[in-house]
Amino acid sequence: RDLKPQNIKVEIINDDSVDLKVLDFGITKISKYTVDYTRNNVGTLAYAPPEIFTFDENTNINETVKISYKYDIWSLGMITSYLFSGVFPWKANKSTLTHHLMFVEVQLIKKKDFIIPGNLDSNIKKLVAQCTNIDPDKRINPHTILSFIKSIKSGQDITSINITEDNYK
Repeated sequence: RDLKPQNIKVEIINDDSVDLKVLDFGITKISKYTVDYTRNNVGTLAYAPPEIFTFDENTNINETVKISYKYDIWSLGMITSYLFSGVFPWKANKSTLTHHLMFVEVQLIKKKDFIIPGNLDSNIKKLVAQCTNIDPDKRINPHTILSFIKSIKSGQDITSINITEDNYK
């Protein structure tokens, strides 16, 4: 629930291989199923998905939110966008961290589409778009992500690959 570039260690093994390690498991919960949790520490806003702002229609309070691996898929898309573009997620015109976080929060509350930076390769844009869909049920699964990465690495164009329901499950 807190995937971000600062929590990933990259070790270069050789010209063709790297070893990635995820760090900081302070707010991690392991489960094979979607779980409910009280929203007390939701991670880093810039990389968090919009569903962290799910309000009870009667009380207008965010008491619980359902989380699953789709939460981390969003974060992976945001990290990928940042690493390949150099543009910080939800880049705002405000210069202070406080203003930036307020801008990010407003975008997430309004469930605004993430605008993918224009300087990304078309294959990376497709991968990021499929990871950062506002609807968690329309975010691709880890198997599809690995398939896309293998295709991109081998020089294939993934922009024309059709996404089916199986890619979301």
